[in-house]
Amino acid sequence: MTQPYEVRSVEVVAQGEGFLVRDFTYAPGEATPWHRHSEVTDVTVGLSGEITVEMRDPDGAESLRAGDRNVLPPGRVHRLVNRGRDEARILLIQHGGRYDFLTVAD
Repeated sequence: MTQPYEVRSVEVVAQGEGFLVRDFTYAPGEATPWHRHSEVTDVTVGLSGEITVEMRDPDGAESLRAGDRNVLPPGRVHRLVNRGRDEARILLIQHGGRYDFLTVAD
């Protein structure tokens, strides 16, 4: 699967009808663009380092460390940012429908 952005590494852990699980590593300063998904729910689980899940109003941002998780429903505009000095690793579980990645202007 090709990403519309670059991060240090992405590995598909599992994939099937209606779900996708990937292991992401973000270098310091790396981020995804603002985006949303039409059908899938994002479950982000921190594995190491610290990643920030930024969400458009009303929730703002949530920092995730190892063992923390964030759940975003379909349609929610968000992005992930590594604001730290170390690599950040997450497990991203997407489920509930057809996968898409729709960028949203800043």
